[in-house]
Amino acid sequence: MKAAIIRLYKAVHSWTGLICGLLLFVAFYAGAITMFKEPLAAWAQPLRAGVALRQAPRLIDQVLAERPDAADELTLELGTDGGDARLGWHDPDSGEFFEASRTAAGALAVAPPPDSYLARSIDLIHRAGGIPGDRDFSLYVMGAVALLYFLAIVSGLILILPRLARDLFALRAGRNRKRMWLDAHNAIGVVGLPFHVFIAVSVVIFAFGEPILNLQDRLVYDGRLDRIAQIGDPFAAAEPSGVKAPMLPPGQLLARLRAASPGFEAQRIVYIMPGDRNAVAMIGGRDPAQLSTGIAYARLGAVDGEIQDLSGLPGHGNAWNAWASGFTALHFGTFGGAPVRWAYFLLGLGGAFLFYSGNLLWIESRRRRARRAGAAGAVQNRAAQSRAARAMASATVGTAFGCIAGLSLSIAAAKWLHGHVADLASWHVGLYYGVFLPALAWAFARGAARSVVGLIAAAAFATALIPLASLAAAFVPALGLWNHGGATLGVDLIAAAGALALGWAALRTRRGLASIPRDSLWFAGRRPGPATPSSVIDACTRPAPI
Repeated sequence: MKAAIIRLYKAVHSWTGLICGLLLFVAFYAGAITMFKEPLAAWAQPLRAGVALRQAPRLIDQVLAERPDAADELTLELGTDGGDARLGWHDPDSGEFFEASRTAAGALAVAPPPDSYLARSIDLIHRAGGIPGDRDFSLYVMGAVALLYFLAIVSGLILILPRLARDLFALRAGRNRKRMWLDAHNAIGVVGLPFHVFIAVSVVIFAFGEPILNLQDRLVYDGRLDRIAQIGDPFAAAEPSGVKAPMLPPGQLLARLRAASPGFEAQRIVYIMPGDRNAVAMIGGRDPAQLSTGIAYARLGAVDGEIQDLSGLPGHGNAWNAWASGFTALHFGTFGGAPVRWAYFLLGLGGAFLFYSGNLLWIESRRRRARRAGAAGAVQNRAAQSRAARAMASATVGTAFGCIAGLSLSIAAAKWLHGHVADLASWHVGLYYGVFLPALAWAFARGAARSVVGLIAAAAFATALIPLASLAAAFVPALGLWNHGGATLGVDLIAAAGALALGWAALRTRRGLASIPRDSLWFAGRRPGPATPSSVIDACTRPAPI
């Protein structure tokens, strides 16, 4: 390609990546964690007794007899692997959720469930890219960021295409650390290209799809889009008859659905107008073998077990439902079981690395460009670096390691907060921003060079607190914590591995900073004497502090 074309696409790739990279780092890192939100939620809350599925009808009848506020809707959460189920409902006046159980004497016990809100708070940070405040505003911002993200993907692909076969898996280690990091950046980007393209496109559709469809419905379809696409309310039910009738046991409802859709894994049963002759059972779950989301559903008559609607299940709906379900599943990785979740987890971490390494490569390129241009004092004083480069370096380390430390501390605090604070959701979000914002401010106040090692060490320490909380529960029972053992052991193992990796990166980065050149942004001013030709990535990222 002509040099002018290369320069153009390099500029597009650099600036679009810089503009959206910090928000996308938060979104990708938090998104990687949400791939295991079920075990994370189980890790963060104590075990609570449920009811065996065969005993659920008796509990349902008791709730309907003693709790009028449960007459509109009941939710039976099904236990995994045949475990106990839990019955709950929303109070129609206050909106508060209650959960029912039975005492040893057979009396009804009602209390709010001990939900940790941890997984939901991390998912909220993921969807908003860490932007606090109004959800609609953050959604539109992330939609615009995704558009820039798509431009960065296309321009980066065009840049690497001429040497794709030669450089794709060539990780050229040596004295030129910038070249090694660029090779790693390119390889991870190309290997995950389909994933990144789809994530970018899907975020744009999630952000702007509804207003676009509403506009099309008004201008093109004359208000008939719902009928054309057969979009309906899956929870729409018939009018109550006023006649009481016994409902089929949950096991029989599940057996009838299993016969119609063998691969479907039911997770909950929502009873609408429970106890009425026209009661409806909405069975929600997923089919790991197909592109189905966690909101896939089937609708059955709760009294007679008649299948009323299977359009919400994969392979049974119309083209619109199949497209929407598959599209959502591809974004959230809710298909294919554990292998897909692990693949999305690694791709999410790889995406976070792309934005972090891309910013470092841009900062290094600015220094080398200033040196080649013979800028006054460029080789003698790091202050000769532009204000934009200094700000980007501080923003990069503050955002990356502030995000990691904030999320880790929020997770580690879950067991300590339970039973001691009322609003757990606000506490988890508050802990994240209570770490993230000071980390960002510290990076700007001290500069990237003086803050990077401390920020990496803080992220390592916060991540280590996660398995330490489980160890404290196991060895000091008086603390009142809990340790579920094998059921949530993966959370502790992954956190321990992450803490070790971050601790190693902090030590290696500190050692690398000792030989940094004076004209680098990463020179902390601790070493007198003339500078030696080197690179910020040569020294600062020799251990790959990601």
